[in-house]
Amino acid sequence: MKISYLSKKNVDQLIATAISSSNTMRKNVQIAAVHVLIHAAQHGDYSKAQILVDGLGDGVNARGLVQWFVEFGGLTVSEGADGFDGWQGKAHIAQFLDQAKAKMWWEFKVQNPYQGFNIVEAVTKTIAAAEKALAKKNKALSEGDNETAEKIKVTQDEINDLQKFLKVA
Repeated sequence: MKISYLSKKNVDQLIATAISSSNTMRKNVQIAAVHVLIHAAQHGDYSKAQILVDGLGDGVNARGLVQWFVEFGGLTVSEGADGFDGWQGKAHIAQFLDQAKAKMWWEFKVQNPYQGFNIVEAVTKTIAAAEKALAKKNKALSEGDNETAEKIKVTQDEINDLQKFLKVA
């Protein structure tokens, strides 16, 4: 894609067009999603929800749209599934259709802007979690619950090493 610099007026016009296009797209997705629910209720076919989600691609908050379908369409996504793998039936859609019309899909699973990274905060949280896990491991061992203890992979030496890191960070 070849991009050459435009005047301030042209840049402002491009921004306005992009915003307008984005707003139109969101409204069109909402309309399509509501009609997918109506189609599913009438024909028992919720597959069009997956077609819509997949067709929108990466430039859209697909997690929000998926959550919208789960809440208002009663669609289900099992762990490890690549998409919708079931639904709660026509009655669910009938019960929630008016809410689906009123609640915009993009309001679900709002994408947070990047907040940066602080290694000291991350290691401090890790130490707290590791100490809690180690306490659980020690309790399990004292109660003879070796199965639980074996699932917890942390030692006091590892925690001590992390604490040493914090002292020099």
